[in-house]
Amino acid sequence: MLGAFGELSTDCYSLAYAIARVKAIKYLSYFDIKLQDALALHKQAVLRLWGLTAQRGWARLILNRLRGLVVLAEPPDAPEGGPDAEAHGHRNFFFPATGCLPHPLPALAGVVVTGVF
Repeated sequence: MLGAFGELSTDCYSLAYAIARVKAIKYLSYFDIKLQDALALHKQAVLRLWGLTAQRGWARLILNRLRGLVVLAEPPDAPEGGPDAEAHGHRNFFFPATGCLPHPLPALAGVVVTGVF
């Protein structure tokens, strides 16, 4: 389990250690380094990946909560969706850094807040 402040449960650390051990043994078949170094390298990589994934999930949760509280005014020339509306929605969900809001930031002149943080 991942906590609200980025801490992991002992079971997660055990799983990360097991994954790192398998990766380290495979790594040793290609490179001539000590087992401890290979294990440390892969354990850090696994924990870093999990940490970044958890931070991304937390940011996505915050953004989804924000979208539930803020209503953006539609510009008068906004299209009605079109044939690619669902594809654009999927792309914005899976790649939020390229467009997490339906309209660019300058179009936020008509923002209406519907809740309190």
